[in-house]
Amino acid sequence: MGSYFTRGMVLAIAATAVTLCCDSLQSQTPFRIDTDIYEDVTKPPIASSLTLFSEGVCYDFDNTKTPQGPGTSNITIIDTGRQRIFLLNPKKKIKSELNMGEVERLLANVAQQMTTEQREAIALSKGVEKDPSSSDLIVRNKSLEYRCSLEKVESSDIASLYCQFADWSSRLNALYPPHLPPYLRLELNAAVAAENAIPKELQKTARNGSKERKWTSRVLSNWRLSKEDQTLIVRAGAMMVQFEDVSIETFLKEQS
Repeated sequence: MGSYFTRGMVLAIAATAVTLCCDSLQSQTPFRIDTDIYEDVTKPPIASSLTLFSEGVCYDFDNTKTPQGPGTSNITIIDTGRQRIFLLNPKKKIKSELNMGEVERLLANVAQQMTTEQREAIALSKGVEKDPSSSDLIVRNKSLEYRCSLEKVESSDIASLYCQFADWSSRLNALYPPHLPPYLRLELNAAVAAENAIPKELQKTARNGSKERKWTSRVLSNWRLSKEDQTLIVRAGAMMVQFEDVSIETFLKEQS
């Protein structure tokens, strides 16, 4: 799943909810986003994704390369208008369908299982800051920091739709180990959308005592879809019909 960080890479994020940055908006502006994630920007990315936006629906394809070639990992389809999320596994030809309320319920279960120490470590920030020298947005708490540079967009629909995609991708990531809720990231997403922008580059820093680990996510936008992009959308639609339907528990188990 394309979000800024792949499943299983969410390290420490908040445990109290924030308001969604936007409601289910149907943007008619098709566009695509390519995202590369680096742990060392001098080396190839550790993860890559392609996200296509068409008629208010987000199609996220994992393009991470492996020693065997391009990844064939999950495709995630986020349909905010219908309040539905579809997870597709092309390799095993299975799918799982979730309504957004169910995702929130699963996240609530995750939060209930956290210890007091975990809750304190990932508390919400004191607010989103803006770096006066660069206009970067910064949000941080005891264990985690995001710094985001912005790309202004012409349409507020684009900013809002991207915000929805980033929000739900973050929620879905939290269903995978280490199962920590994504609310610090939601706080940042809302601030980016309020700037009528999408991320250009996102730096994530996780801290554990004196230890520190960083990732850089670079985002490349394109304000039209190619014929190849449209073909990918059609193929994903066919998979939704053809693949075996399984429960979310079975789907997540098959990813491990």
